[in-house]
Amino acid sequence: GRLDKQAEDRGRLNWSTDGWPLAIANPVLHSEREQLQGFLNGKMGITGSTDAPLLNGDIQMEEAVANSKAMGATLKFPQSQIRVEQNVLQFDNYKITGANKNPLHIDGNIDFKKLDKIVTDLRLYASAFQPVKSARRTKATVYGSFIADMDMAVNGPRDALKIRGNVGLLTGTEVTYVMQDSPFAL
Repeated sequence: GRLDKQAEDRGRLNWSTDGWPLAIANPVLHSEREQLQGFLNGKMGITGSTDAPLLNGDIQMEEAVANSKAMGATLKFPQSQIRVEQNVLQFDNYKITGANKNPLHIDGNIDFKKLDKIVTDLRLYASAFQPVKSARRTKATVYGSFIADMDMAVNGPRDALKIRGNVGLLTGTEVTYVMQDSPFAL
C-alpha cells in the first residue's frame, strides 16, 4: 500500500491472504475447550484515514471448522465468500453445518462504519440443525444431542442486541448441562 500524509485520502492499503491458518487464534480461545482449524483467504482494500478507515473486499474460509469440547459441538464453515462493502460485512445465505450436516443459514449484515457502535441486522434460520452431538466427557459443559428448527432475528447495536425468534426442539433432542462450579455445596 501507500501512505501520503498530504493527501485528503491519506492511505490506501491492499491486503490479501491465501491460506492464513485460523489456528493462530487458538491461544486467545480456551485452548483445551475451543479450537479453530482451517484457513482464511481473502483480499481487502483499506482506504480513508486512521480515524475512519474504509474497508472493501471479501474473505473466504477454507476447510474451516470450529470445535467446542465444552459444548460437544463441531461446526463447519463453507467456502462461500463473505463480502465487505463500505465497512459492512454482508452475509448472503451463508451456511454453517452441524453434526447432521443440516445448515444454519445466515442472511444480513454487520455494519462497522462506526467502530464504537457496531450494528447487527441478521436473520438465522435452520431446519433440523444439530449443533451438539457428543457423549459425556470429562469437563464437558453440555453433552447429548440437540436438534432444532430455528428462525431468529439478531438486530441492533452490540451493547443493546435484540434476539427474537423461535427455536423448536425436535425428536432426538436430549441434552445435559453440567454446572462446573457452584457456590452451593451438598
